[in-house]
Amino acid sequence: MVFLYSSTCQAGLLFEPYGGWNYSFGGTKESTPETTVSYSNWDVGLRLGWVWKTFMFGADGDYKRTKVKFEQNGVTTEPKFDVGNIGVFLGAWLPLNLNFRAGYIIISEWREVDGDEKYRGNGFNLGVGFKFFIFAINVDYRMYWYHRFENVADTSKLNINDILLTLSIPLNIGG
Repeated sequence: MVFLYSSTCQAGLLFEPYGGWNYSFGGTKESTPETTVSYSNWDVGLRLGWVWKTFMFGADGDYKRTKVKFEQNGVTTEPKFDVGNIGVFLGAWLPLNLNFRAGYIIISEWREVDGDEKYRGNGFNLGVGFKFFIFAINVDYRMYWYHRFENVADTSKLNINDILLTLSIPLNIGG
């Protein structure tokens, strides 16, 4: 692959690995009675895309293994899940090394580690980042809706909100 550089062409490939801490809040399963859902865990991912002047767009994927706390009527269960998300994003790098992103999570899947439960859904995310040296600190707010299930007794819709705080290395290759 060949990259060309020109002072008038400010475009390039975005390669941005990231890792950080994920914290959920406001998670509910629309069952009767309602079930609350919560988790916190490490998360790793990669944004891969294109940067042109101040605009950026591309794909975003991340993975986490988490212990999810389901609580209903004082009864708590805490199964472990492998969670993967794949989506697309659109954003902008602004002056003062700030960036803003909005994205659509095309597929989010939870697979139970010691069982066969699967949850599938999608969602949206909004993020902001601040770049210093070669690193960036990012905060993302994500909203998920799970509505497809396999081997799950309670197939009520699952809604989750979470915050992801990450440290990344945004590389603009060729630009």
